[in-house]
Amino acid sequence: MRSEFSHHQHNDLAKESPAIEQTVRDKLEEIADKHYIDIDQIAIRHIDYDDTVTSAISRKIATRQQAEQKIYEVQIAERDAEIVRTAARGRADATRIQADGDAAGILARGTAQAEAQEKLGKTLTPAYLQFKAFDNKDGSYFFVPVGKDNLPVIINAAPGPKKP
Repeated sequence: MRSEFSHHQHNDLAKESPAIEQTVRDKLEEIADKHYIDIDQIAIRHIDYDDTVTSAISRKIATRQQAEQKIYEVQIAERDAEIVRTAARGRADATRIQADGDAAGILARGTAQAEAQEKLGKTLTPAYLQFKAFDNKDGSYFFVPVGKDNLPVIINAAPGPKKP
């Protein structure tokens, strides 16, 4: 067994065990035929490695698992980052659409107001406004006389005598 094991790498012993079992069986049958012994089966159930080999294999496996874990963590981080980027793009698009809608509404209201003021400006005359002012029955009116230069005429501008 030891002779056959020495022809294989330590890492490959487990997966090559069927071939090793067959080779060992063939060699044992040659020896056993002289002594009238039949060999039914050779089975490798457990292999004890040297402590140095066992610890080296353990370190190698642990290192490989850590590397695979890091790769997996990087993949998860990339997916998480893509999800965040997609969500940010969605929020930006929604904000842009909202702003475009708000701007269109403000523009439409401004245009309508300008048109309304233009139409009112064409129909409102000073005479019509005076008429509407007198039309109100509950209103109070103050008349200020206006001179030739369109300035109000001030009558009795001198201060009166002081009362005791």
